[in-house]
Amino acid sequence: MKIKLIKYLLILILAQTFVQICAKSGDIPISSTGDIQFYVDDASFYNFDLIRYEIYLMVYADQLVLTEFEDGQTAEIQVKLTLKKSTGEMVVNDQWETKASIVVDSNFPGNMVIYDESIYTIEEGQYHLELEVSDKNSNRIGVARKLVQIQLNDDQPVFLSQIEFVSSLEESTIMQGIFKKGKFTITPNPSRRYGLLNPMIYFYFEIYKHNSNESDQFEFNYKIVSDAGRTLRSFDNKVNIISNSANGIPSGFNVSALPSGIYDLVINASDAANEISTKTNRKFEVIQLDYASKKTLLTEDNAEMFGEIIRIIGSEKDYDFYSNLNLTSKARFLIQFWQNKDTFHSTDENEYLTRIIERYNYANKNFSWGKLKGWKSDRGKVLLKFGMPDNIQRYPSEGSSFPYEVWEYQEMRNYIYVYGDLRNDGRFTLLHSTREGEIYNPLWSEELNKM
Repeated sequence: MKIKLIKYLLILILAQTFVQICAKSGDIPISSTGDIQFYVDDASFYNFDLIRYEIYLMVYADQLVLTEFEDGQTAEIQVKLTLKKSTGEMVVNDQWETKASIVVDSNFPGNMVIYDESIYTIEEGQYHLELEVSDKNSNRIGVARKLVQIQLNDDQPVFLSQIEFVSSLEESTIMQGIFKKGKFTITPNPSRRYGLLNPMIYFYFEIYKHNSNESDQFEFNYKIVSDAGRTLRSFDNKVNIISNSANGIPSGFNVSALPSGIYDLVINASDAANEISTKTNRKFEVIQLDYASKKTLLTEDNAEMFGEIIRIIGSEKDYDFYSNLNLTSKARFLIQFWQNKDTFHSTDENEYLTRIIERYNYANKNFSWGKLKGWKSDRGKVLLKFGMPDNIQRYPSEGSSFPYEVWEYQEMRNYIYVYGDLRNDGRFTLLHSTREGEIYNPLWSEELNKM
């Protein structure tokens, strides 16, 4: 069983808005259908006249049912993978279980992502790939299918592998691991998305020499090319000593200045004498703040939900203005709203949005009741707007009194909120508060008396 640390992924608008990569090429990541959303990507590497075929998987763990253990929570998935030739011949029929652990160091369960990888040695050719991911703690299943053409230009004296797009790249002293390549731990990015939330594009590729007498010095040129064929960025004079028949090369650069769109990463390699050259290319996606001006990001349901959140944490003027916009303008408003609320504009992270997401997830985890989402509850609304109280006093049902809680906020002056479970069924409603504009009921204790 594979054990991996779940990585947190900050999704721009409360993890509700997902964008689809532009399907202008057959060589793109695929997303699943069904109850579980995940992404699949792949890359091919040369392996002694065969292909080392790597398959990368990214699963949103907040769709899964988590189980508690001593140090936090775990999610468990089962993966079934088949790879068939175009003739129908089964080449790979594999399955495994992955247990993802999360070490909880705050009250923020976050928007978690599980990364996984499997590697197979196969022949070149056309294949049908299918992955099924199921949650071991529920009946949820997602399925992804892809037609893949596996081929490298290995008839050349020097040639390159496909590009693996990477979410993180770290030098590591660990001798082995699922993402280990040479001295690096390379975590894949199966969505191939970069930009606002992931401004550094990292990638990995390999260069191969059939003849050891070929030159050892190669210059690498990296280009970012638009859909229109225009070179937007170029990095030259990357000289590497290629001493072995196969050499892995990790690299990366910042794409925060690129507008939203689909781009080609083009890698050219040539020897010092320019007698031998080879290249490889692959598409990736950039998503920036300008994305809202190009696509409709919101559904009617999403827009209504965000309107309710603005009503809670924003001003009445904000809410009235938002309510009169169309869907595209609402998406733009939301992006500007979070920008304006950002605490530190000098950092890449939007600290205010991060806090709201923390509160939103905490409320849903702890205050949900029946079909009522936790953030819509009386306690959830106060938490969303003001954060966790400085002190909570909880009083269980005793004698003739229903259970209740007293929240205290210690600011310029102290404020309290009193919530009562008047049906003794776990749903707490606001009975009294000393903050202006809230329910004020100095006789709140009488409502707690059982009839």
